[in-house]
Order: sequence, then C-alpha cells, then structure tokens
Amino acid sequence: MARRKLATRERIVREAFDLFGRHGFEATTVDAIVGRADVAKGTFFNYFPRKEALVSHLFEHRLRGAVAAASDLIGIGIPVRDKLLDLYSEAATGHEDDAPLTRSLLAAEAARALGAKGGADYARAWSALVHELVRQGQRSGEIRAAIDPAQVGRVMNAVYVAALEAWAARADDRSGAAAVRDLRAAVRDHITLVLEGIGG
Repeated sequence: MARRKLATRERIVREAFDLFGRHGFEATTVDAIVGRADVAKGTFFNYFPRKEALVSHLFEHRLRGAVAAASDLIGIGIPVRDKLLDLYSEAATGHEDDAPLTRSLLAAEAARALGAKGGADYARAWSALVHELVRQGQRSGEIRAAIDPAQVGRVMNAVYVAALEAWAARADDRSGAAAVRDLRAAVRDHITLVLEGIGG
C-alpha cells in the first residue's frame, strides 16, 4: 500500500513538472495535472494541499541534484574559488527554463524556511557541502581562517537567492538564451563579490 501511494505521488510530481516545463507554472492548472497523472482531483489534494505545494518538492529535488552533482568538487584539484563559483552556477541551471516557477519556488521556500525547525535534510546537505569547501579554502589560504564557515555559507546562500530573485524579476523580458546567460553571469558576479570579501 505504501509503495502504491509513493508511486502515485511521484507520478503526480513527474507529470506536474513536465507540464510546468512545457507551459510554465502559472499556466498549468491542477485539472491539467490530474488529467496527465490519471488521478482524481481529490487524490491530488491528498498529497498536495494546492499546486504551490509542488514547488517545495521541486526545490528539494533540484537542491538534492545540485548537491549530488557538486559533491565531486571537493576532491578536484582546482582553486576553491572556482569550486564555489561552479557550485552556485550549477545550482542556478535548474532555474533557467521558467522564471515564474523560480519566483514561486523562492516564495514557497522562504515561507517554508520561516516555519522550519532545524532545516530540511537537503538544506543541511547543501550547507555541509558549502562549509567543507570553505574549510578547504581556509586550509589552502584562499579564504581567511578567522571566518566562520557557517556564516560564509549563510551569506553566500543569501547572495545566491538575491541573484535568482533579481534575474527572475527581469527574465520574462529576455529571450531564452539571453536569460540563461544573464542568470549564470549574475550568480557568478554575486558570488565573486563574496569571495573577494573573504579572500585570504
């Protein structure tokens, strides 16, 4: 029974994300999602109280993917500055296709974070990765040793979110390729400012 429930939930999520990718978050209705997932509307609401609840699930999925992809960075023999730039730039790539969805993601995650007690597992995994890279930078002399890695992580995350917010607010005005280029450049520029401030 539990396996069937999990399969149903994942089918709803998969079809919803596919529709978001094709039509955008705002244009995708719950009716369209349940039609594609072949479930009753009541079944959808058993798993997600509203369409926006899917956004937190997507945020978790993207962040888990970014952590998995970036975990290899720890062992690569390149400067920590490049590792951190690559980490945040790669995380941003999940947002390139749909600025309205990114705006919804950021709003939903901000609301979740306000009520969170200790943070979700995926957020802790992300923080642990950033902290380890900062500690690497401190050992190599690239980052000042006196700075708390947790504080650096909080600042970098806040700056990253600010870059996403600024991009998402303007992205609808640009074509796809230009918007993607602008997002990656914005993230790298914002993180570079932090790295210059904490450099050893």
